[in-house]
Amino acid sequence: MNAMLEIAGSSIIGGLIILMILQANITITNSVYYHTLNTVNQMNLTTIAQVIDNDLKNAGYRVSDSIKIYSTDSTNLCIRHDVDDNGIVDSVRYAAFPRRDSDILTLKRIVNGNAATATEFPVTYFRVKFYDSNGRPTTYRSSVRLVKVAFTTITEQVYAGEGEEGEEEAATNYTPVYWERLFRPRNLR
Repeated sequence: MNAMLEIAGSSIIGGLIILMILQANITITNSVYYHTLNTVNQMNLTTIAQVIDNDLKNAGYRVSDSIKIYSTDSTNLCIRHDVDDNGIVDSVRYAAFPRRDSDILTLKRIVNGNAATATEFPVTYFRVKFYDSNGRPTTYRSSVRLVKVAFTTITEQVYAGEGEEGEEEAATNYTPVYWERLFRPRNLR
Protein backbone atom coordinates (compact mmCIF):
# COMPACT_ATOMS: atom_id res chain seq x y z
CA MET A 1 0.00 0.00 0.00
CA ASN A 2 2.86 2.37 0.86
CA ALA A 3 4.51 1.59 -2.46
CA MET A 4 1.31 2.52 -4.34
CA LEU A 5 1.09 5.83 -2.44
CA GLU A 6 4.75 6.56 -3.17
CA ILE A 7 4.29 5.82 -6.89
CA ALA A 8 1.12 7.95 -7.07
CA GLY A 9 2.80 10.79 -5.14
CA SER A 10 5.89 10.62 -7.35
CA SER A 11 3.73 10.67 -10.49
CA ILE A 12 1.78 13.69 -9.25
CA ILE A 13 4.94 15.57 -8.23
CA GLY A 14 6.66 14.61 -11.54
CA GLY A 15 3.62 15.80 -13.52
CA LEU A 16 3.59 19.12 -11.66
CA ILE A 17 7.30 19.60 -12.34
CA ILE A 18 6.78 18.90 -16.06
CA LEU A 19 3.86 21.38 -16.13
CA MET A 20 6.01 24.02 -14.41
CA ILE A 21 8.82 23.48 -16.94
CA LEU A 22 6.37 23.73 -19.86
CA GLN A 23 4.84 26.93 -18.42
CA ALA A 24 8.32 28.44 -17.96
CA ASN A 25 9.17 27.53 -21.55
CA ILE A 26 5.97 29.16 -22.86
CA THR A 27 6.61 32.29 -20.79
CA ILE A 28 10.19 32.58 -22.06
CA THR A 29 9.09 32.01 -25.68
CA ASN A 30 6.40 34.72 -25.43
CA SER A 31 8.88 37.10 -23.83
CA VAL A 32 11.47 36.52 -26.56
CA TYR A 33 8.82 37.00 -29.27
CA TYR A 34 7.55 40.21 -27.65
CA HIS A 35 11.08 41.64 -27.37
CA THR A 36 11.80 40.66 -30.98
CA LEU A 37 8.70 42.60 -32.09
CA ASN A 38 9.89 45.60 -30.08
CA THR A 39 13.29 45.39 -31.78
CA VAL A 40 11.62 45.28 -35.20
CA ASN A 41 9.53 48.28 -34.16
CA GLN A 42 12.64 50.21 -33.16
CA MET A 43 14.26 49.35 -36.50
CA ASN A 44 11.14 50.56 -38.36
CA LEU A 45 11.27 53.81 -36.44
CA THR A 46 14.96 54.26 -37.24
CA THR A 47 14.34 53.62 -40.94
CA ILE A 48 11.45 56.09 -41.14
CA ALA A 49 13.39 58.70 -39.16
CA GLN A 50 16.45 58.38 -41.43
CA VAL A 51 14.38 58.75 -44.60
CA ILE A 52 12.51 61.81 -43.27
CA ASP A 53 15.74 63.27 -41.89
CA ASN A 54 17.46 62.93 -45.27
CA ASP A 55 14.56 64.51 -47.15
CA LEU A 56 14.21 67.43 -44.74
CA LYS A 57 17.95 68.12 -44.65
CA ASN A 58 17.80 68.47 -48.43
CA ALA A 59 14.50 70.38 -48.58
CA GLY A 60 14.86 73.19 -51.08
CA TYR A 61 18.07 71.84 -52.63
CA ARG A 62 18.36 73.19 -56.21
CA VAL A 63 14.91 74.83 -55.99
CA SER A 64 15.14 78.28 -57.60
CA ASP A 65 11.81 79.76 -56.50
CA SER A 66 10.67 80.61 -52.95
CA ILE A 67 8.18 77.70 -52.64
CA LYS A 68 10.30 74.86 -51.29
CA ILE A 69 7.56 73.48 -49.07
CA TYR A 70 4.32 73.39 -51.02
CA SER A 71 1.86 72.36 -48.34
CA THR A 72 1.48 73.46 -44.73
CA ASP A 73 -1.18 70.92 -43.83
CA SER A 74 -0.61 69.27 -40.43
CA THR A 75 -1.14 65.77 -41.84
CA ASN A 76 1.03 66.10 -44.96
CA LEU A 77 4.66 66.96 -45.51
CA CYS A 78 5.19 68.14 -49.08
CA ILE A 79 8.68 69.36 -49.97
CA ARG A 80 10.68 70.03 -53.11
CA HIS A 81 14.33 69.17 -53.69
CA ASP A 82 16.58 67.30 -56.09
CA VAL A 83 16.15 63.76 -54.71
CA ASP A 84 18.51 61.91 -57.04
CA ASP A 85 20.95 64.81 -57.69
CA ASN A 86 20.26 64.87 -61.43
CA GLY A 87 19.51 68.60 -61.72
CA ILE A 88 15.72 68.10 -61.85
CA VAL A 89 13.66 69.30 -58.87
CA ASP A 90 11.48 66.53 -57.46
CA SER A 91 8.49 66.66 -55.13
CA VAL A 92 8.35 64.44 -52.07
CA ARG A 93 5.14 63.97 -50.13
CA TYR A 94 4.61 62.19 -46.83
CA ALA A 95 1.00 61.43 -45.98
CA ALA A 96 -0.73 58.98 -43.65
CA PHE A 97 -3.58 57.01 -45.18
CA PRO A 98 -6.06 54.96 -43.12
CA ARG A 99 -6.28 51.21 -43.59
CA ARG A 100 -9.55 49.37 -43.81
CA ASP A 101 -10.93 48.17 -40.46
CA SER A 102 -7.84 49.19 -38.53
CA ASP A 103 -6.45 51.95 -36.32
CA ILE A 104 -3.14 51.58 -38.13
CA LEU A 105 -2.25 54.15 -40.77
CA THR A 106 0.10 53.74 -43.70
CA LEU A 107 2.66 56.52 -43.94
CA LYS A 108 3.58 56.82 -47.61
CA ARG A 109 6.57 58.60 -49.12
CA ILE A 110 5.49 59.54 -52.62
CA VAL A 111 8.08 60.96 -55.03
CA ASN A 112 6.83 63.04 -57.97
CA GLY A 113 3.23 61.92 -57.42
CA ASN A 114 3.98 58.29 -58.33
CA ALA A 115 1.98 56.38 -55.71
CA ALA A 116 2.80 53.05 -57.37
CA THR A 117 6.42 53.27 -56.18
CA ALA A 118 5.64 54.79 -52.78
CA THR A 119 7.56 53.65 -49.72
CA GLU A 120 5.14 52.60 -46.97
CA PHE A 121 5.50 52.45 -43.19
CA PRO A 122 2.96 51.41 -40.50
CA VAL A 123 2.14 54.26 -38.09
CA THR A 124 -0.67 55.19 -35.73
CA TYR A 125 0.04 58.93 -35.62
CA PHE A 126 1.64 61.44 -38.02
CA ARG A 127 1.72 65.24 -37.60
CA VAL A 128 3.73 68.07 -39.10
CA LYS A 129 4.04 71.63 -37.77
CA PHE A 130 5.59 74.56 -39.59
CA TYR A 131 7.30 77.58 -38.02
CA ASP A 132 8.72 80.87 -39.28
CA SER A 133 12.23 82.17 -38.51
CA ASN A 134 11.06 83.47 -35.10
CA GLY A 135 9.67 80.10 -34.06
CA ARG A 136 6.01 81.08 -34.46
CA PRO A 137 3.61 78.65 -36.16
CA THR A 138 2.91 79.60 -39.77
CA THR A 139 0.81 78.44 -42.69
CA TYR A 140 2.54 80.65 -45.29
CA ARG A 141 4.66 78.38 -47.45
CA SER A 142 7.28 80.99 -48.28
CA SER A 143 7.88 81.86 -44.60
CA VAL A 144 8.50 78.30 -43.37
CA ARG A 145 11.97 77.98 -41.82
CA LEU A 146 11.46 75.22 -39.24
CA VAL A 147 9.57 71.93 -39.58
CA LYS A 148 8.57 69.66 -36.71
CA VAL A 149 7.67 66.07 -37.58
CA ALA A 150 6.13 63.65 -35.08
CA PHE A 151 4.92 60.11 -35.58
CA THR A 152 4.20 56.93 -33.67
CA THR A 153 5.12 53.61 -35.24
CA ILE A 154 4.16 50.04 -34.34
CA THR A 155 4.91 46.54 -35.50
CA GLU A 156 2.41 44.94 -37.81
CA GLN A 157 2.77 41.43 -36.40
CA VAL A 158 0.65 40.24 -33.51
CA TYR A 159 1.77 37.91 -30.78
CA ALA A 160 -0.19 35.22 -28.96
CA GLY A 161 -1.35 36.37 -25.58
CA GLU A 162 -3.74 35.51 -22.82
CA GLY A 163 -7.27 36.69 -23.47
CA GLU A 164 -10.09 36.93 -21.00
CA GLU A 165 -10.74 33.82 -18.92
CA GLY A 166 -7.42 32.28 -20.02
CA GLU A 167 -8.37 31.93 -23.69
CA GLU A 168 -5.57 32.12 -26.22
CA GLU A 169 -6.06 34.99 -28.64
CA ALA A 170 -4.01 37.42 -30.66
CA ALA A 171 -2.96 40.38 -28.56
CA THR A 172 -4.05 43.71 -29.96
CA ASN A 173 -2.06 45.98 -27.70
CA TYR A 174 1.07 46.82 -29.65
CA THR A 175 3.95 48.67 -28.09
CA PRO A 176 4.11 51.99 -29.93
CA VAL A 177 7.27 54.04 -30.30
CA TYR A 178 6.98 57.84 -30.55
CA TRP A 179 9.44 60.03 -32.47
CA GLU A 180 9.57 63.81 -32.79
CA ARG A 181 12.14 66.17 -34.21
CA LEU A 182 12.46 69.83 -35.15
CA PHE A 183 14.31 70.40 -38.43
CA ARG A 184 16.06 73.56 -39.59
CA PRO A 185 16.74 72.90 -43.29
CA ARG A 186 19.59 75.10 -44.58
CA ASN A 187 17.99 75.62 -47.99
CA LEU A 188 14.84 77.20 -46.50
CA ARG A 189 16.68 80.27 -45.20
